[in-house]
Amino acid sequence: MSRHISIHVGQCGIQVGLSMWRRLMREHGIRPDGTAEDLDNSVNECRECFFDVADDGRYLPRAFFVDLEPGLFKRLTANYSIFDNDCFFHGIEGDMAGAGNKWATGYKKGNEVWRALEKQLRWVYTYFQGDADAFYVTHSAIGGTGSGLGSYVIEQLAQTWPSVPIITHTLFPSKESDVVTGYINAAFTTARLIDHAAMTVVYDNAALALATDEDGAGADGDSTKGFALQNDLIARVICDMTSGMRFASGGASNTKELLAQTVVDPLRKFIVPHEAPIGGDEAGIITNAQDVIQQLFEGQTALADIDSTTATHLSSTIILRGDMSMLYEEEHAAATYIRAVQASIHSPVRFAHRPGRPFQPPLIELCHQSPHDGKAFERTGLMLSNTTAVVSNSRVFRTGVIDLLLDKIKAGPKSSIPFFEEDTDISVTRETLEEARDRVRVELTETYLEEGQ
Repeated sequence: MSRHISIHVGQCGIQVGLSMWRRLMREHGIRPDGTAEDLDNSVNECRECFFDVADDGRYLPRAFFVDLEPGLFKRLTANYSIFDNDCFFHGIEGDMAGAGNKWATGYKKGNEVWRALEKQLRWVYTYFQGDADAFYVTHSAIGGTGSGLGSYVIEQLAQTWPSVPIITHTLFPSKESDVVTGYINAAFTTARLIDHAAMTVVYDNAALALATDEDGAGADGDSTKGFALQNDLIARVICDMTSGMRFASGGASNTKELLAQTVVDPLRKFIVPHEAPIGGDEAGIITNAQDVIQQLFEGQTALADIDSTTATHLSSTIILRGDMSMLYEEEHAAATYIRAVQASIHSPVRFAHRPGRPFQPPLIELCHQSPHDGKAFERTGLMLSNTTAVVSNSRVFRTGVIDLLLDKIKAGPKSSIPFFEEDTDISVTRETLEEARDRVRVELTETYLEEGQ
């Protein structure tokens, strides 16, 4: 049995986390008070992947929400009695300053939060008898808390439980980021992800806004509703990529199997998710597996700002969800379509060929849809794409922007980067920023492009 521990850091990470838990509760027929519908044995349902079972039979999310300000918890969880007080961790009471969009401030304050969080995590880990499948972390690399505090938490998780893989769902700055320090924060965060994450699933606001609504708002122009749709799309990715561990499937039964299929090597682990179909929750939409896969290879289904038509797929895992008997019938046609795409010289989609190794097409996994979710599409598809597009033509890792910022900063070993606290114990100088930038450029970007050639 796969048991995941979910940690949601900062405002963005917490909002995505709440969307994730709403969807998981819907997929498993769990009500806001933790009571649940009967298990559906026909699909081999496993609720314990994300939930613990209390003595009274209620299901409790294995979730930890982490922030520097306690007020956010009260606003976002007012309607959910399923979360108890042990789920929430924040900084020193009375310190309402947050991180002020500064990576160094969020990182410095991490120790305040980590001591209490680690104690609770150790209790959960002991309860599992050391059998935790993975840590799932949602956060943003843009703001100070998600990037700085998120980096600290990820670092400590890796040092404390080195054998448990860390899967992050990370929001990176888009080309129109409204946080002036966003690219600096992202550079420092990415350096930590290179060191400690087993897989990072990459998102940015521009691609999410395009996928849900071109102006990032709901149909009535409500930007709050637009962000809720974007959060729910990330939650859908998390639920789809773990569906084989929660329902009967022919795919990965645990996180390590999923990593083996998708991550090429310890550096090439930044994965672009594609979802199809994207739209409303009308359950009557009819598609077949080939149509879903065809949509997945179209650029507008990518949830990161990339141009996949000029890049190389190093590896890809496609998870199709629906009625298993129908998916089995459609699987051959879907696989045939992928082979045709790979063979066509006119296809904009390219797959990596490695010397001495046969071509490996994207792996197709089949999984049941939830029997409890009346809003689900009849067919859905998630592609986890390990592609050179994540560095070759995207704006996700924009080291050039950092170069421009560095040009405006006075050189010198004691000069602090603007927007960062000067009295912090964490060294944030021109030199440390250059080091973070170079790690992204050399260890990540150049390594990806070498593999794709």
